[in-house]
Amino acid sequence: MALSETIHHKFLKLLLPILCLIPWPLSAASFRFIRANRLESFSNSSVVSIYQDGLGAIWLNSTYGLYRYNGTSLDFLQRPMPKRPLCGNGNELVYICSYDAILCYDIRTNRPRRLCSPEIDYPNCALYAEEEQLWVGSGNRIYKRSGDSLRMRHELPHPHTYITALCRSQAGTLLAATSEGGLYEIDGDGKIHSRMAVAGNICTLYPDSRGDLWIGTMDRGCWRLGCDYKVAGHYHREASGGMQLKNNLVRTFCEDQKGNLWIGTMSGVDRLGTDRLCRTDELGALGESSVWSLRADNQGGIWVGTFYDGIYYCNSDNYPFNPILLPAERKVINAMVEDKRGDLWILTDKFGMFRQSAHDGQIRYVAGSGSHKFKSAWYDADEDAIWTGSYMGTLRKYDIAAQSWSDYTFCSEDGTNGPETVNDIKCHDGGLYLGTTHGVLVFDKRSAQIVCSPIKGYNGIVFSLAFDALDRLWIGGIGVLSSTLKPDI
Repeated sequence: MALSETIHHKFLKLLLPILCLIPWPLSAASFRFIRANRLESFSNSSVVSIYQDGLGAIWLNSTYGLYRYNGTSLDFLQRPMPKRPLCGNGNELVYICSYDAILCYDIRTNRPRRLCSPEIDYPNCALYAEEEQLWVGSGNRIYKRSGDSLRMRHELPHPHTYITALCRSQAGTLLAATSEGGLYEIDGDGKIHSRMAVAGNICTLYPDSRGDLWIGTMDRGCWRLGCDYKVAGHYHREASGGMQLKNNLVRTFCEDQKGNLWIGTMSGVDRLGTDRLCRTDELGALGESSVWSLRADNQGGIWVGTFYDGIYYCNSDNYPFNPILLPAERKVINAMVEDKRGDLWILTDKFGMFRQSAHDGQIRYVAGSGSHKFKSAWYDADEDAIWTGSYMGTLRKYDIAAQSWSDYTFCSEDGTNGPETVNDIKCHDGGLYLGTTHGVLVFDKRSAQIVCSPIKGYNGIVFSLAFDALDRLWIGGIGVLSSTLKPDI
């Protein structure tokens, strides 16, 4: 629901002093990632794909829509599209999946043509373009462009799999990766060969300049294959030495002009040197942002698209673009709570927590809140503390009197600790009910442990929680659910 003009101005008055209080770290870095050309319009957007066309312009598929940036202006082209990669033929054609067609843009006019086939699942298909050809993977079938239509050319042997990525091999054959970890090669005669199977859901393929093929997965890191499809390396979080990644979710790769290979993970980027061993780099402002897209541009720079953290750029010696002069960067406030003093606590998206005093009206940054992407908060009057949830973080408690933070980690079924996103917090009968991306969890304040999930039949995303007068728990997620279950805490 849109804010009224009056409320909007109140929020602006609230935000202006906050902007002046944000602590910006200034440490030395071998690769200094900065917010790309001050593209503040995207500061809280997810940028799921970045592509550079034949004229050098940068295309951005974001949650704000499809944009084209030529270094001096930013042109809006389409409303938000599905979270699928952009692709192009390296010259004048750019392709993107919409919800009911594939759009083919001619960069000379910026006008799209619609390519259609009733059999294609457009929001989930894979694209690969070269010269005048476009290949589309949908389900277990591969389609080829013919005019404004798409015709089925190949069908993989497993009917219940779906194609997640397409690319060309060094030998010129077409490669298709699937959701079950299979890699298939279609030769010049149209014959399909199963080349290998990896553990995990493959989400991307990337052939580097040496002829190696890189395979990124949702939960098993990435593999490096030689031209004979034999494994030359498996990089993942649990690996040792120079093959250890920050996270096992690998969505994207790119290779820079010096031969370094960049790997985009859910916890930032890893750089492999020319020896293909991981380097430990200080990457500036990028930090551990969840990376969805990487693109090395024609001038040697690297563009990074993140999940709800905007766009970053690594400078090259020949920086090609001028800054875009846009309005001041917008900060998102995800939660506000009031304590017993009447002080207002303001929790922002990646810019920390702030306290507005009821006594003098001043807004002060809360030390230790750092760059957390806060999502939720609850004020505990008994302990005089603020409980906070964040995006892919811990459950945190701020003791107001002691001015100190405590962190509580989430334990998975296999006993390992890991981060979690907490979208809402409610208190009931001594327990904190946490609405997470994997259902409702209960935190017992007395034992300081995550106790159980009270809703056994629902483990999907939870956006909001509420208790009614009958002690029923209402869950806002994919639909609305209610439960009278009471866990033993």
